[in-house]
Amino acid sequence: LRANPRVVEAYLGAAREVEGG
Repeated sequence: LRANPRVVEAYLGAAREVEGG
């Protein structure tokens, strides 16, 4: 995935929130 570090971090953060509930 080629994207800005901030975008990747935001995506991972959202994924963690979804997984966490």
